[in-house]
Amino acid sequence: MRGRRAVSAVNVRSRAQGLETRKIAPVKESRPRGRPREISEDERRRLLIPVAEKVFVEQGYGAASMDEIAQDAGMSKKTLYQLFDTKEALFAAVITDRMRALGEVAEKGAGARPLKEVVVDYLSEAARFILSPRHVALFRVLIGEAWRAPGMARAFDNACAGRGKSVLARWLAQEVEAGRLELDDPLQAAGMLFGMVVGEPHHRMLMGEGRPPSRAAIEARVRKAVDIFLQGAQRR
Repeated sequence: MRGRRAVSAVNVRSRAQGLETRKIAPVKESRPRGRPREISEDERRRLLIPVAEKVFVEQGYGAASMDEIAQDAGMSKKTLYQLFDTKEALFAAVITDRMRALGEVAEKGAGARPLKEVVVDYLSEAARFILSPRHVALFRVLIGEAWRAPGMARAFDNACAGRGKSVLARWLAQEVEAGRLELDDPLQAAGMLFGMVVGEPHHRMLMGEGRPPSRAAIEARVRKAVDIFLQGAQRR
């Protein structure tokens, strides 16, 4: 009798140990087979730009390091330098990426619509873009570092204000050729109109005064500026 009880006890312990062993046995993770998907150079650039912008805004251009940008973007420093060989080139790419929307607006503006409608739509979109907190933050970075890197300042001007004025200048020149406007220098006139729209509110925002103007306030300012400009430029 004692022998049977002893055997039963051993069997119970064995079963219990077996269950316990099965409970703690590690579960093998299933991994997808094959090589990881390769990322194209264009996709790497697309993923890198917003990360770089965040670092530039938070650290400033001078303090931002390519090492930190590469680490935050989840890529090696070697890969980063294959895409952008200098920090200045990377910052210029950040600015150019921000200006892409304006180029799309400019293309939409081409057509048979009256010049006033085209210019109002374009300048309203440009003002919303330039007066956004994100763009103002980047502009502050430029102001703080331009004296150390004049090439960066030129790149910013060419990509932002220069591009915006050139679009307006092209439209104004077409109106001059058609005999509807009278302007000696369409590019200079475009700069004056651009300044009327964004100059004063942009300066206030750079100084940290007030909030970004509303969509309605921007459109009202744009329409008033365009009316004043066209009244002075129309051929009499």
